[in-house]
Amino acid sequence: MSNDLPNDMPYQPQASVSVAHQSKTVKEARIRFERLCESGVTIMPFEKQFFSAGFGMCKDRFGTHWMIMADDAPT
Repeated sequence: MSNDLPNDMPYQPQASVSVAHQSKTVKEARIRFERLCESGVTIMPFEKQFFSAGFGMCKDRFGTHWMIMADDAPT
């Protein structure tokens, strides 16, 4: 799965595409998110959302944008 960024986001290399990863649990997703954010930039902190028990967005140290989500349903 991928998406483009809204028009109001500043252009950066690789800014027009985000890679989405879905983990089976919140714990797995949080670990992946934290590792990808190391030496990168957090765009949206990893937290519970209406569509997922855990979701976050970041840009890794190489400039790749990531959307990390947990399969666990929100409670």
